Amino acid sequence: MQEQRRYIRYNAEGSVVLKLENNISHSIPAGLANIGFLGFGIETKEKIEVGTNVDFELITKLWDKPVIGKGKIIYVNEIKRYDTTVFRMGIEFLDVEQETIRCIINRIQEDICAQARRKKTF
Repeated sequence: MQEQRRYIRYNAEGSVVLKLENNISHSIPAGLANIGFLGFGIETKEKIEVGTNVDFELITKLWDKPVIGKGKIIYVNEIKRYDTTVFRMGIEFLDVEQETIRCIINRIQEDICAQARRKKTF
């Protein structure tokens, strides 16, 4: 299967809270799986349909405050893990502070380079 993304997604740790655009009183917790310039991936126990717009609050140790924005679910994959089901979803940014995303990705890239340099010294 050919990669369809225009930008690299980097593995990242963190948490995300989603609220559906048509039901903002219901929160859906998720784990952050990866992030890129145009969106991010999550894993959650609750399925959201492709095309659904969401508000999100993303928390990661790579940024000192929550990243708040709007996105759209662009893919959903169901994953069986032992006796439970997890949904892996891709969210495209619709409204987010792009400079914040650039800074987060720069920090990830810096960490990757630092790890590579440490491996070379041994």
